[in-house]
Amino acid sequence: MKPRVPLGQIDAIEVYSFKEFVDTLDSPFPTNLIDAQFNARFLIASAFVADDLNDALREPDFASPAIRALFAKIRVHHEPAFDVQHRADGSRHETLLAEPLGSHRRAPISPEATRAKFNRRSRR
Repeated sequence: MKPRVPLGQIDAIEVYSFKEFVDTLDSPFPTNLIDAQFNARFLIASAFVADDLNDALREPDFASPAIRALFAKIRVHHEPAFDVQHRADGSRHETLLAEPLGSHRRAPISPEATRAKFNRRSRR
């Protein structure tokens, strides 16, 4: 169980992230589980509403008034400073991640990695 935050006390949630995160994961309210997995505002709202994060992201969540209300209070902003990684020696490292791991446009996740993830998540 995670600590409860009284949802009625949340006026707004502001998320600041790098450009690709905002461009890829800030979308309107999803209508299916596939889109929900890649929707930052839906995932954040679900995490706040769910007692157990392992129970979040289920079909009934699309009809949840609490998730819909919180989703509407979340804003995702691009913070340009997060686009570049600054190293201690003053050099910069930039990485463009156009597609998340497991995307059909990127190399698929191996069956072994999928099984390992399933085994980790199913041990409760």
